Amino acid sequence: MKPIRLLTLGLLLSVGSCFLAAEPAPEFTQPGWFQATDRPAPLQEAVVQVMKQETGTSQGGLGPLSQGGDHEIAEAITPEIAALARALEMDPKKIFHYVHDHIEHVFYFGSKKGAQLTLLERSGNDFDQCALLVALLRAAGYTNVSYQFGLLQMPFETPDKKDLQHWLRVTLPNTNYASTVEYFSYLTGIRGYPTLVQGFPDSNSIAFHRV
Repeated sequence: MKPIRLLTLGLLLSVGSCFLAAEPAPEFTQPGWFQATDRPAPLQEAVVQVMKQETGTSQGGLGPLSQGGDHEIAEAITPEIAALARALEMDPKKIFHYVHDHIEHVFYFGSKKGAQLTLLERSGNDFDQCALLVALLRAAGYTNVSYQFGLLQMPFETPDKKDLQHWLRVTLPNTNYASTVEYFSYLTGIRGYPTLVQGFPDSNSIAFHRV
């Protein structure tokens, strides 16, 4: 996807995990803050079987693009992506849960991998996870799919641990909000994020750009 297009788009959802400063807590050992759905055990095996039948490999490969024209390379529907959409029964909920539960989040800014490489490596940031999600949905026939780009406000710490601190595996406690904001500004800055929005009255929330 062209950078100028990415910067005009606005807040889809991509959740996952990446390793920064601490060992992962037991409840955060899988991609995502939590499992979005209880998947049947045979789902992954079914996906692999369909991909073997239709592409000759369970891992996928850089096959020819099945879409052309004005479709961007980042969200191109390869044979592997088309096979995965069919294995997920063209169901948008199953497609969303597959990306949510199987693709590990990596903390960086901007589109770097695109849909195919994100699927092959089973990891990517919000831009790249959304590219895969869009490609899968379009492969399933949902053509009116687009991106949204905006600011996501998240609590830094919460009792249930569904927060920014545990999602990104940072060990810094929020004992001084100004220091927390300064730390997170540095962290997002070295990962390529735009300027951080800050100064929430709750002295706990952090906002940063997400797709």
